[in-house]
This record gives sequence, C-alpha cells and structure tokens, in this order.
Amino acid sequence: MVVQAAPPADYGQNQQLVGEVEGLRQEVQQLRQEQNSRQQPRPSGTQSSASVQVSATVLVFRDGHRSEVHNYAIAGTTLWILNERQAKKVLISELDVPATQAANAERGVEFALPQ
Repeated sequence: MVVQAAPPADYGQNQQLVGEVEGLRQEVQQLRQEQNSRQQPRPSGTQSSASVQVSATVLVFRDGHRSEVHNYAIAGTTLWILNERQAKKVLISELDVPATQAANAERGVEFALPQ
C-alpha cells in the first residue's frame, strides 16, 4: 500500500522560488551569450562604434623629437604616457606645447592642458 503525504504548507512558495531561480538562470545564460558575442573578433569590413580607431596624439619635445602616444594622463605638471605594460613620466616643461598643439590640430586631435 502506497501512502501519499500531503504537500508541505510552503509548497507553493517553493515552486515560486524554483520558477524565479530558473528565470535568473536563463537571464545569466543570455547575458553570457551577449558578452561572448561582443568579445569575438568582427570581420574586417565591420566595426562597432566602440572599436573605432582614434588617431594617436603626437608629443613634440623641446629638443625636436616626436613621440606618438595612444593613452596618456596629465596630473599637475606631469604627463604620464600609459600602455598595457608601463607608465612613463614626462614633465610638461619638456614639451614644446605650441608645436604639440599644432601637430595634433593638423591630425584632427585635440591636445589641451588643464588650466
């Protein structure tokens, strides 16, 4: 003889929680798929707005040499040239600022020092 017990009093609440967990599981899976699709390389003919190439900034030094940089920060009287491996410190006084601004204006790049 098989005896079936009545469902626990909180059975409906447990079912609701199971449904919510399943919904969250599906949402996480969808977000992962979206993230993976963003990380995959795009064909060379298409570019997203986030991957548009920005011209390098040209730094013109007082001694006449030039350097192209893609990422920099200015803190006080110091310009930091940043890349994935290192940060290089350059004093702004080492730059020919008017020549740097002119060279970048020709390229359509704004180079402005904070006031």
